[in-house]
Amino acid sequence: MKIVTKLAVFAVLLSACSIPALALPTEELPASLNSYLRAHYGSIERSPIPTGILYDLALPLSKIESLNGRSTSRAVTLEQWLQAAFELRHASLTESTLPEHTVFRDMGRQANRDHVYPLAILNFRYNRIKDGIPADSALHMDKQGVISIEEAAFTEQRAFAATALHTETYRGSAVRFRMDLNTLYFSNDPHPLKSVQIDFDDGAGFRAVPRSGDVLVHYSTTGAKTIRLRALQTDNLPLQAQFNFQVITLTAPSPSATWTLQAAIPYNSHYTTGEAYLYLAAGHDSLIRPVVVSEGFDLSNNMNWDELYALLNQQNLLETMRTMGYDAVVLNYTDATTYIEGNAYLLEALLEQVQQAIDPSRTYPLIGPSMGGLTTRFALDDMETNSRPHRVRTLINFDSPNRGANIPLGVQYWVDFFAGQSSSAAFLRDALNSPAAREMLIAHFTSPPSNVAGSDPLRATLLSDFASVGNYPTQPRKVAICNGSGNALGTDFSPGAQIIRYEYNSLFITLTGNVWALNNAASQQVFNGRIRVFPIMNTTESVTVQPTWPWDNAPGGQRNTMYQMDTTAAPYGDIVALHSSHCFIPTISALDVNVQDPFFNVSTAQDLYSLTPFDSLYFPTENQDHVTITPQNFWWLLNEIVDSLPAPVVVISTDSSSVRLNWTPAPGAQSYRIYSSTDFHMWPSQFASTADTLWVDPDTSAALKFYRVEATIAPAGLFSSAATVAKPVSIARR
Repeated sequence: MKIVTKLAVFAVLLSACSIPALALPTEELPASLNSYLRAHYGSIERSPIPTGILYDLALPLSKIESLNGRSTSRAVTLEQWLQAAFELRHASLTESTLPEHTVFRDMGRQANRDHVYPLAILNFRYNRIKDGIPADSALHMDKQGVISIEEAAFTEQRAFAATALHTETYRGSAVRFRMDLNTLYFSNDPHPLKSVQIDFDDGAGFRAVPRSGDVLVHYSTTGAKTIRLRALQTDNLPLQAQFNFQVITLTAPSPSATWTLQAAIPYNSHYTTGEAYLYLAAGHDSLIRPVVVSEGFDLSNNMNWDELYALLNQQNLLETMRTMGYDAVVLNYTDATTYIEGNAYLLEALLEQVQQAIDPSRTYPLIGPSMGGLTTRFALDDMETNSRPHRVRTLINFDSPNRGANIPLGVQYWVDFFAGQSSSAAFLRDALNSPAAREMLIAHFTSPPSNVAGSDPLRATLLSDFASVGNYPTQPRKVAICNGSGNALGTDFSPGAQIIRYEYNSLFITLTGNVWALNNAASQQVFNGRIRVFPIMNTTESVTVQPTWPWDNAPGGQRNTMYQMDTTAAPYGDIVALHSSHCFIPTISALDVNVQDPFFNVSTAQDLYSLTPFDSLYFPTENQDHVTITPQNFWWLLNEIVDSLPAPVVVISTDSSSVRLNWTPAPGAQSYRIYSSTDFHMWPSQFASTADTLWVDPDTSAALKFYRVEATIAPAGLFSSAATVAKPVSIARR
């Protein structure tokens, strides 16, 4: 689950905006104001608000006044552009030409899948109350609505901003930007654009771009880029905008093939869809030795091959597997936020296709990182329950929420509280309300707030569905990797501690967003929020919950949500993270330890394996970031993936002074060990070591010797015995 990144983005949206002259609840005032204008002036065109947009109706989080179309106009992120569009739409007194922010997000998501970067442009004239004029002097209101308007109190301004609807690439050497002024240019200006030029920050300067068509851009360096756009209206008004773009890598490997998939079994009358990326080992032209990986919880559904490759190739894991002769098969869900059971049925369709493609005797490992651990469990369990083969030899759960996931309940209420004013907060609130999030979260926010930190009813349904198929498959070996401490080490704060402090107060505006951790000793306030804009808006919310297990500071795979909020500038005051990280996947959840106490000490537990359904467990001493592959768990993970390495084929030759051993290289081998003995049944502990495929034995004293060559994929002494192959060789001496 990727909640941290979006929370940080929301904090960005709270940056550097001026104090509004007026901010009114958009659910109430626009209708009454619109009715007043039409009744008083006859039509919106004859009103003192000729643009149809009264920007003072929106809380100005986007710093829209700095997006004025001039040379000083600042560069924006995609989220800031979306927030500006959000505010213009909600401040419109008539039906806006701007779609909801979700439409733009969907377009960016699809564009990312197609490796295309569509450019979107805002060009809106809007009205707002002039500086120095009090709000109650411009609009006279009572409880029923607007009484009268002072026409001279309003001024007209312009918002001009551009962005790509997806703003990062792993293929910077060839980026395809797409311009389409017919569909992605939004304006209320009567003068259309006559021409557009763009400097893509690639060293080539400004170039003319078509009104509709693609522009191929070649970057030679990675890093942050500032793309500048200048346009000319038909009335010869020049306009300028700039936006941020990130080149993560210049080139990325492409999958060998892509399978399009649809589940054969519906869940809630819906057949899930997705695609599987095949990344074959060198020398393979078809699927031979698969390692299947299921995607985890993708909050934005914007992770495709490039993003999944970067995630799975931590510590060079994917490429190491390929050098050992293994083929990666990575499942990407069309919607990773839908019901876990539905996506598990899609995984079943993939496993059946994998079995059809490989040798009938071949088995394979199945890896489920994060939420993927739940879909893999359910899929295998369901296939076994219904007597359908899957041929999975090892099921690997990687920091999976087998007993639930945790996002601080106070942070959830914080997002919900600000959702009416921020496009990012609204997006996050909707993501928290997605089926998969509701199924996984141990504590889920409610509206109106509840005094019990409880899960959503969908979680009970998920647990019931798991129970109906047996909870865990019985045929494969089951192993679990945890990023949480196995020594009961929690985070750096206590139950009930305040973790976010955000307080700003002035004559005109007050913003409060304070968050506390869950408490197991007493009832605890977990959120206190307020938005006050004098004299119109005053919204407050306080949430207190009864004592509960302290999941926020428990041992577990972590998310640094609070740190990212802290390091982002706020418009009023400062968001202060009193503690940087929280427990995201509790240790007892990732290892599915049958206890309630999240501080249960796994490392000292007697007969630990009687408390878990897994056959083997890995846990570090200290807490780590969620789904992080470390140098230590890398080898443990790889050892569970590998079934056997092809044996080196050894050729022995002799002369009067030595014995020469040559052998074929073993895929993925880091080094080779050579043992020699005069007794085939007794091998010494000493060995020679080489990274080459040639070794010379200078000892010619024995009449008969046996040799054994082992290829090891791990550093000396670390799981080498479990990851070696051997071939005995004998030679008769003259």
